Amino acid sequence: MTRTAPPVQQRSRRPASESAPADGTEAACADYGLFGPGSATWQLMGEPILWVAGIRALYLQALHPMVMLGTWQNSALVHRREAWARFLRTTDFVRIRTYGTMPEVERAGRRVRKIHAFLTGTDQHVPASVAELDAYYQQAVQQARACDEAKRSLLMSFNPPLPAALLPLKLLVPAINTVAFAALPRWARKLYGAPGFPVTDAITTGILRTLYQATRLAPARLRYTPTVRRARQTISICQPERGAHASRQLGR
Repeated sequence: MTRTAPPVQQRSRRPASESAPADGTEAACADYGLFGPGSATWQLMGEPILWVAGIRALYLQALHPMVMLGTWQNSALVHRREAWARFLRTTDFVRIRTYGTMPEVERAGRRVRKIHAFLTGTDQHVPASVAELDAYYQQAVQQARACDEAKRSLLMSFNPPLPAALLPLKLLVPAINTVAFAALPRWARKLYGAPGFPVTDAITTGILRTLYQATRLAPARLRYTPTVRRARQTISICQPERGAHASRQLGR
């Protein structure tokens, strides 16, 4: 599916001289990239519970037949020998898009657009307002279905092709994916052939709240990736006056 992307606009740049230390960190303090420490993106992307949300989003996206067929025909994620490398490339892009400087973001964007330039497909309708976006989603729900490729991808996700060093994680994958699937809307679970009981929603909400609180008890070195820890350090160095507030947002 090809669309003309709008030009990238930086939202968080500020003068390097504005309270930034003069010890070589000025460049980092001057360019937070697309978002920055005060954004909801930095706050949410640093949370480990987001893995559940990401998997849920993929399950929901797979119910769009055009998206699923396009993915199945073009993405290395559906090939077991290539899937892990493809997954790493995706996570690296998300890391750069979220925490990278503007030059890094622009390089990553150019690389992805170059790859996508070889794909074909069109979508003539691009929502131009919130009302049109709501209407688009309503239509997408009406057209949603669990095609064979979506069901096969769902099953494959419970047995991912992890490298040998990460094989112990296979013990956690089914539990995480089950919670992600249970967090889907009832209509989506039904399309996959699973029950849509209301009690599932209540139980899943309780599990997610418990998981979130449990991750907040873990020390930062275990809770956060190196990239998120560096982002937290950037806040404390470049914006000491709001460091405590940002730390509470990102969690200690």
